[in-house]
Amino acid sequence: MRRIIYIYRIVCKLLTFAYFGIGISLEIVMLPFVKLFSKTQQDFQRRARKLANPIIRGGIGFTQIVGLVKINISKEDRKKLRTAAGVVVAANHPAFFDSVLMLSLLPWSDIVAKGSLSKSNPLSPLINSLFMTNSFDFGKMMERTRTNLDDGGTILFFAEGTRSFPDGTLRPFKKGAARLSIGTGHPILPVYLGGNLKIGMRKGDKVLQVNPNERFIYDIRVMDEISPEEFAGFPNAIAVRKCTDKLQKTIREEKERADEANMKNL
Repeated sequence: MRRIIYIYRIVCKLLTFAYFGIGISLEIVMLPFVKLFSKTQQDFQRRARKLANPIIRGGIGFTQIVGLVKINISKEDRKKLRTAAGVVVAANHPAFFDSVLMLSLLPWSDIVAKGSLSKSNPLSPLINSLFMTNSFDFGKMMERTRTNLDDGGTILFFAEGTRSFPDGTLRPFKKGAARLSIGTGHPILPVYLGGNLKIGMRKGDKVLQVNPNERFIYDIRVMDEISPEEFAGFPNAIAVRKCTDKLQKTIREEKERADEANMKNL
């Protein structure tokens, strides 16, 4: 019976890949038409993200219906993400599923993706049209981020720069989120993505691999904003470092609290 459940979860994982593959393909086909009726690049990106959001939310809903993924988030935290505006959303990155999960909760969000996704990748047309990558010229990234946040949007940044270590240990945080926050004057909204080990979705895992014991469980916590004003008066480089340190400390402490609570429940 256990093996049947394991095979079932693998099938559900493959069906999820297929769903998002078809959804992304449809989005790419529609992009030229969306651009045709958009007056500006910003208008195009907003329209395209609005078109993509139901596809993303549908995929997340499917994973929950079939029992592949379980998402635990309070109504208050869900509302914080749905109504977030003018903030840099910074999260840890335990699995590759994190991007679509967070975008389903942040319907108007830009995202800083890995530079490799913009070249020779099935996602390249979508990434290059709608989002930024960490290979962007920083001045261009800052200008686009400022425009987006000033207009009430959000930008999603995975602070580790890549997925966490396979055992769930956080990698040292990159300075990008702090640089964008301090450079634009907009706050950081820290988000902790916890739960169980995302076996089959971690860095280095195989496609035909899932957690052998249970679903992929996400425990999502949204913490208090970090204001760039806290670091006013410091030289830019020191302000960025202090902001990054506080972001990492905030998410790391939340992880430690979650791990301790999980140990008590065993």
